[in-house]
Amino acid sequence: MKFNININQIALANTRLDIADGAILDYLYYLCSSPSPKIQQNRIDGYTWVNYRHLMSEMPLLRIKAKGAITPRIQRIEKEGFIRTRKDKRRRIFVQLTGKIDSLFTKMNSTVHQNEHPTIHETEHYNNTKNNHNTKSNVEKQHVNKSMTNHEKGQLDYYLERLEDLKNRKFWLSAIKQLGFNKIIEIFIDVLESETAIDKRKCAVGLVKKAGYKSFLARTKSDPKL
Repeated sequence: MKFNININQIALANTRLDIADGAILDYLYYLCSSPSPKIQQNRIDGYTWVNYRHLMSEMPLLRIKAKGAITPRIQRIEKEGFIRTRKDKRRRIFVQLTGKIDSLFTKMNSTVHQNEHPTIHETEHYNNTKNNHNTKSNVEKQHVNKSMTNHEKGQLDYYLERLEDLKNRKFWLSAIKQLGFNKIIEIFIDVLESETAIDKRKCAVGLVKKAGYKSFLARTKSDPKL
């Protein structure tokens, strides 16, 4: 079951989508962005099959009992420009995300920065000056951040928000540099889908360590202790 639903109300408030549509869009983003082999085998030319039965079981709060109720909502999401759809010979729906999906994360990130207390920025400036902003580790992290596509940055922030760990983004960038983007996303998905992980953030950090992350290669004061 998909335990958490993330809806960017700022980005969706000016669309014709309602809360249920926003929840389905969150599900579609999660589905289309997943590197899971089980999901990848149901992709055709970049389009991902949407199993309506699975959607209903994963999203019980929608209270949708019939597949026919999902189609018009997906059509509305498509009309708003967030996805493209196609059907195969069996009339199954396949979905592909569009570039507009990045607007969900652009507005999310700007809101996060606007809501940060000024003293946080002052502290960061002091620490960066004290620790030399141009150290090798900082340069490497900046390089990783620049080498990522907007879609990948959006994915990273999306999962970090779900893990409630956006403040440690630098740590995860260093982990991506060592282990690769897809490996980190796989870890996030495993943790978020786990029914036994109580503290999902700590569990994710533990899995990163087990996967071979070496903290001494890139540590900052904001990095969690492993």
